[in-house]
Amino acid sequence: MDQQDNQQEEQKQSSVDRINNLARSGRTAYKRYKRTRRAITAARTAFTAVRAGAAAAQGIFAASSNPVGVVVLIIIIMSLTLFIVLIGGGSTTANTPHPEPGRTCSEVNGTCKDSCGVTEDESNGSCTTGVCCVPKKTCQELGGTCKTNCGDPENEENAFCTVSTYKCCVPKEVGDLLPGEFKPPFRRGFSYQGSSYVGHSAYSVDFNRGAPGVDDGDPVFASANGRVVDYYPPNGQVTIRHVGGYETLYAHMKNVSVRDGDTVKLCQQIGEIDNVGDSQGSHLHARHLLNGIPIRLSYNNNPYPASLNPSQKRAGPLVKGECP
Repeated sequence: MDQQDNQQEEQKQSSVDRINNLARSGRTAYKRYKRTRRAITAARTAFTAVRAGAAAAQGIFAASSNPVGVVVLIIIIMSLTLFIVLIGGGSTTANTPHPEPGRTCSEVNGTCKDSCGVTEDESNGSCTTGVCCVPKKTCQELGGTCKTNCGDPENEENAFCTVSTYKCCVPKEVGDLLPGEFKPPFRRGFSYQGSSYVGHSAYSVDFNRGAPGVDDGDPVFASANGRVVDYYPPNGQVTIRHVGGYETLYAHMKNVSVRDGDTVKLCQQIGEIDNVGDSQGSHLHARHLLNGIPIRLSYNNNPYPASLNPSQKRAGPLVKGECP
């Protein structure tokens, strides 16, 4: 009987390992996709510059017998060069209005590798190649206990246990919510409409309350218990990791009150709606992720209609705040 139980446990662990490997492969593929998009944009900009330069050279050659024509062409070339530099520098922003920038791997105390080990977590720090690996927190650091299986009043956390087949079990608290159960990040009594558009980052939604600027300074709250895994001040951006590897990302906030590593509770204020960073008008940019891969926004088990791949402009219904 014990042998049969051991075999079943090994099969379960093998299945978990395969799922983790698939998730890791998915994250790596998504990061390579983003790097490829940036490379394509840069190549297009370079091609435009080459064509413009060739046309200008041909014009100078044709007008070489006319001094006035040469001066005029030089002025045109200088203006064209400045225009290309400005457009080229912002080309990625033009194609992806919300790039959701982050820090380099070294800035989050990580190391770029082909894949992360069992004592490491994959971070969203940027790498030229590979993935960013940071030391994984131990189960004890998260206030948990390493066990064969977690009980009903416990959450399984992604933390290091000495025995590889054990799970890190942390006592469940009020506010430990799965993504479908997430609460809207707004104050009770206020409603916000979400929208997306062509070129918006996948599944992202921009929330506003009424006319432009009305919601400037409105508080933003955590949708569930979690831990801050990335704070990027230039974009007013905070990423919070929740139970099960799910993450919520909010951007363009001012007066951000949390920092990397901070533990946050459901409905704890994390910032205020503003126009910080790559933004055109005050709003809250919201995104949900699973193991670093974007997924559809969902509040109180209701998937948000505007949270889709940005193939067309979409507007969703009003979302009512629930935080006191």
